[in-house]
Amino acid sequence: MKKVLTLVAIASLMFSCSEKTPVPETEKIPINISVGLQTRANDSAFETEDEIGLYVVNYDGATAGTLKLEGNQADNTQFTFDGSKWNSTEDIYWKDQNTPADFYAYYPYSASITSVTAHAFGVQADQSVEDSFWASDFLWGKSAKVSPTPMAVPIKTSHVFSRIVLDIKPGNGFTDDAWEAATKSVSIQEVKTSATIDLSTGVATATGSAGSVIPFAYSASGTTVTYRAMIVPQVVADNSKLVVVTVDGVDYVYRKGFTFNANTEYKFAVTVNKTEGGVDMSIGEWTIDENLNEGEAVEENEGAVSSNQIWYKASEKITPVITQPSQNAYKDSYGFGANIISNEWDETTGEGIITFDGVVTHMGNDVFAGKTSLIGISVPNGVKKVQPGAFLNCTNLNEVHISSIEAWCNIYFEQSITTNWPYSNPLYYAKNLYLNGELITDLVIPDGVTEIPNNAFHGCANIQSVTIGKDVEYMGQRAFAECSSLAEVVIPNTDHTIRLATNVFELSSNLTEVILGNNITDIPTHAFYGCSSLGSITIPDTVTEIGNSAFGECASLASIYCKPTTPPAIYYKSAFPFNSDMKIYVPRESYEAYTKYSSNSSSPGEKAEANWAEYKDYIQAYDF
Repeated sequence: MKKVLTLVAIASLMFSCSEKTPVPETEKIPINISVGLQTRANDSAFETEDEIGLYVVNYDGATAGTLKLEGNQADNTQFTFDGSKWNSTEDIYWKDQNTPADFYAYYPYSASITSVTAHAFGVQADQSVEDSFWASDFLWGKSAKVSPTPMAVPIKTSHVFSRIVLDIKPGNGFTDDAWEAATKSVSIQEVKTSATIDLSTGVATATGSAGSVIPFAYSASGTTVTYRAMIVPQVVADNSKLVVVTVDGVDYVYRKGFTFNANTEYKFAVTVNKTEGGVDMSIGEWTIDENLNEGEAVEENEGAVSSNQIWYKASEKITPVITQPSQNAYKDSYGFGANIISNEWDETTGEGIITFDGVVTHMGNDVFAGKTSLIGISVPNGVKKVQPGAFLNCTNLNEVHISSIEAWCNIYFEQSITTNWPYSNPLYYAKNLYLNGELITDLVIPDGVTEIPNNAFHGCANIQSVTIGKDVEYMGQRAFAECSSLAEVVIPNTDHTIRLATNVFELSSNLTEVILGNNITDIPTHAFYGCSSLGSITIPDTVTEIGNSAFGECASLASIYCKPTTPPAIYYKSAFPFNSDMKIYVPRESYEAYTKYSSNSSSPGEKAEANWAEYKDYIQAYDF
């Protein structure tokens, strides 16, 4: 299973320009753009032959331009994905070297847009076929007031519609066998399926008469079937037939008024009951996610989330090792912070639940050490510390389950000067991290998280992209080191500085795309060491220091765009690799500052800058 936590990832798109605004050939700047690969409608990635549309609207001085049907810098330019890159149908450029612009992107592309403020698009009434379900999604994104640059402009997309998830299961009056044998269908009724979308704001407005939607049967677990459907944002009137389940020709109706908001998923647990007077239906708890696919519900028997329980999967019953501390000061070095009151394990499924008499606050030394039969484990939200050796020699541990990224980032992974310190993080062995039962491939650090602890995702093999939240102030040592599938990293601009610890992304050998926001002042020692697939990097103009081997052993690094006008201090001569084809592009007005110092400079300040002399043959003047 995959879990998608973000609505944007980065992949390079190279465009050229339209003929609307003639520019001298020598001054033309081609527009480069990055559009989310993380989430097309299929929750994973764009697919071959997917198409998007792009509008580029110039500023008039300090005033933003108005998106028009025609006459923009770029009008509904079409791009088609060929499986590895995007290809445009026409060439577009920036207006000139100074005029900023707003970027508007949407999916799926339409060649027949007649209004940019009321583009007609709706969900399909029959979404029972998977392709129809995905085809009912609409993505929209905007990047505002972007200054002309040859670098890629990231556009964050979001879902314009709502999504409903229905867990349908039998209740009173149905045996499992009778339920399985019955003919069943599900529909969402009294909802509008048509809409108009304002491409300047991404706001959808429901239109037309109310109808019904047939959802897609997404998955099944036992007698519970999970359905999904895209819904146009709207208000459903009170006492409406919101959900109808038809069992052997009999309708089981749930009546309710409801409000569907954009970019939000709603989960319902629906139990169908027979009664003496006929039939009725009840609805279980539902959760509203702030972002699509970030539900709080856990799939049945996968990753217990109660703060006083630990779920596990193993080839035999697991008995934790609990040693009582000799002194109260060391109470969080042993045990779990609560006493075990039961440990139930199912030999058939291999799944167990350990229940405690209070909240599990930590995982102490040796609690699961040597448990080679351990395959999966959940980490309750109340855990604040994991001691070194907690998972020592759990060599068959394959999966770690959590229910909250925030809670995971609040854990302190205790380190030791002894050789067992890496084992404090269960991911040292497991590599695979699950959020609410779904494998995380695209990780977004949520807003509100201020710190990513040391080793938090160290060695997590399933993560393919990372987007850092706007509140993060510190990214710990080796936080994303040795993430073998990690290809894309986005650190957005914020109004505060983000501190990077040493080795933060080192040895993530598949990393190809990195966007650093204008909140980075220091690229520390070994930050990207051994990221052998990284071909290009832009160093923001806020950076004042680059540490020892920050980009050492980056064998593919060919283009370094170093934007600071004052050369950042590099106290070692190994900040960058000496690749034969590498170029370091520096501001034209600062070329002399980057190259003037000799290696014999003696003062501390000059000596720091003198190291740039080692790269003199690689440095080229550039107009940013």
